[in-house]
Amino acid sequence: MTLGLVASPARAQGTDEFGPYGGTESKDRIRSPQNMAVELRFGPYVPRIDSEFGGSAPYAESFGKKKRLMVGFEVDYQLLRIPFFGTVGPGFGWGFTSMGSKATVHSTGLPSDQPIALSLMPMYLVGVLRFDYLALETGFPLAFYAKAGLSYALWWTTSGGKLARVDGVKGQGASYGYHGALGASFSLNALDRSAAVEMDNTTGINSAYVFGEFFMSNLNGFGSGRMQVGANTWVLGLAFEF
Repeated sequence: MTLGLVASPARAQGTDEFGPYGGTESKDRIRSPQNMAVELRFGPYVPRIDSEFGGSAPYAESFGKKKRLMVGFEVDYQLLRIPFFGTVGPGFGWGFTSMGSKATVHSTGLPSDQPIALSLMPMYLVGVLRFDYLALETGFPLAFYAKAGLSYALWWTTSGGKLARVDGVKGQGASYGYHGALGASFSLNALDRSAAVEMDNTTGINSAYVFGEFFMSNLNGFGSGRMQVGANTWVLGLAFEF
């Protein structure tokens, strides 16, 4: 009778200021609790105002076709972790952009010295499905995600630095609709595993990512006549998971 036991090689184990070590720390190291992600977001933005006017293009005539920069942030709460997949939970985002130009003299069609501006502040509440199992548990550095939900945007126009009025009506309002996005994140942890462990132990940041995302927002009040200030565009940014 043979005894089918195979002894594994002995490995030194212990604990230092970075946590446990001894053979399995690269894959199974003890992580601090991970419950949320915070994103810093930057990307071009052109509201689809002219899509509501058929052949005319009041936005392009006033501000041109140049894309403006939108800055923003997003906070995602990772409510549930799905084994061998990733996380799902709610997220909230905020952004801001502004575009300026010179008012047009209607009698001549030429620009005047009066500056005009349109400012937008979109916000959204979404559900976030994130596939990050491979990024956390293997050497594969990419994580993928999808978002879908509702969006609400405040907008206002100024003329000469003051809130614009047309026939006594203030140039401000709000639009709402839906928001969706697809994106991919590259794990910065993969570049230096030991630095990632130290960052987790000293700051509580489990992972850091750079990401690219395409999103679509349709903000015309679900067809109720609200000004269409949504956009189809992309963003780049940094994300940190805690």
